[in-house]
Formats: sequence, structure tokens, C-alpha cells
Amino acid sequence: MALWSDNYYRSQLTPEQMEDYDRIYEGWMRYETDIRVSARPFAPQETNCIVQAVACDHPEIFWVNFYQYSIKQTGIPGVIRRQSLVFQNFFDHCTIEGLKNQAESWKQRICSQIHPGNLPKDKVWLLYDYLARQVSYGDKGIAQAHTIIGCFLPHNHVTVCEGIAKGFKYLCSGIDLPCIIVCGTLSGYGIGAGGGHAWNMIFLENQFRHLDVTGELVPVKRSGHARRAGFFYTDAELRRKGYAWEETHLPAAQNGKL
Repeated sequence: MALWSDNYYRSQLTPEQMEDYDRIYEGWMRYETDIRVSARPFAPQETNCIVQAVACDHPEIFWVNFYQYSIKQTGIPGVIRRQSLVFQNFFDHCTIEGLKNQAESWKQRICSQIHPGNLPKDKVWLLYDYLARQVSYGDKGIAQAHTIIGCFLPHNHVTVCEGIAKGFKYLCSGIDLPCIIVCGTLSGYGIGAGGGHAWNMIFLENQFRHLDVTGELVPVKRSGHARRAGFFYTDAELRRKGYAWEETHLPAAQNGKL
């Protein structure tokens, strides 16, 4: 079932940007590496905003190196006739298909263990607990670590905060739970701190809440399971913990009992 959160960052774009978002998404789904976009001048920041919007909305696309790409233009000086974004895929088509099947099987296996009668909050905790126990933090310099690959590959399970946030969103889609990825910063010390950081927001019982699986990796190793108390955060609670993000692009997580 399609969720509104599957296109959350798309909804933040202008109509022109949405058209290029759709071209990029459709091209990636066909494993294309040379994707034609509109022939209008792009500022690097705008291009990156559109590319990252697709990557955050669709964590199931793990085969594209969306951090390194080039812009190819044809035309005469001052007039762009044709423009495309050139990406690199990490794998060949056959390998992508095999890994897609593994990812889908992983999601179905985990989500099938969650009883439909469980309370929504309990369903979220079960995914949170599973992923925190499943993964280890590492390989920050490897681009694939920023995708769901590290979350599900057997004998690996090594990833970084962005890959973990994408893995959690991917699992949430298996239980029809609206979830978005948040990219911001985390000050202080510990796993994921000291710079750019990624986590999730979920929509539960008509309220938004933050949660950060990466922040649970150390506690879960000590106790064997994730903490059930206090794993949802409001905006104010998360700011006090040293998190920061561009608030204008995200829904508010206000006070209210869950």
C-alpha cells in the first residue's frame, strides 16, 4: 500500500522540481545511469536537494551512488538543449535483482513476526528493537553504507546512521506505518555524534515523533534488547539531546501522550 510518507520530500518541491524528481526516480527504477532532466539552469544545491529527496523517500533504491554524480549538458554557449544527470550503480542488473529479492524477503520475514493485533506503539518498538540488535555501526567511508544494504546482507549488518534510518523506514513500509527520514546534525559524543546525522520521524496515533535507532546501538548491546521507555521524542526533547535539523521542511513533533 502506498503511504503519503513515500513521497514526503517530493511534496516539499516546486512543480518543476517534482518533474525532475519523477524523471530521476523512474530512471533509477530502470537502473539507468544517464537520466535526462529538464534543460533549465540548476544550482548545485538545488540539484542535490532533488536527488536527496528521491533517495530519502525511496530507501528501497540501494544500488545508486547518489552522492557522486555529474551533470552532462549539450547545446550552444548560453543555451542548454539537453541536460542529464550521470550516476554510477554499485552493481550490475543481475546483482541488483538478486539483492532486491533479498531485501524484500528480509522485510517480509521481520514484518510477518509482528502480530496485526499488537498496539501501534508495540509494532514500532518491535522494529526498533530488531534493527538495533541487528546492525553494527561502521564503514562510514563506503557509499553503500548509506543505503539499506548493510542492514540486511547476511554476515554483514554493518552500516551508518543514514543506512539505519533508511532500513527502519523500509521496514515500516512492511507494516503500513508512515515514516520519514530526517537528516540533520548531532553534537556531543557517541555513535553518530559530531556532525551530520540521520534518524526517523513516524506518524503514530495522529502525532509525529522522532526516534533514532542508531542512538540505541550501545544500550542494546549491554541489555540485549532496546529500551521501551522513552524511545519516542518530541522536538523539544530531541533538541535537548543535541540534535538539530531544518525545521521548515519537517512536521512538528509537539507534546502529547502516546
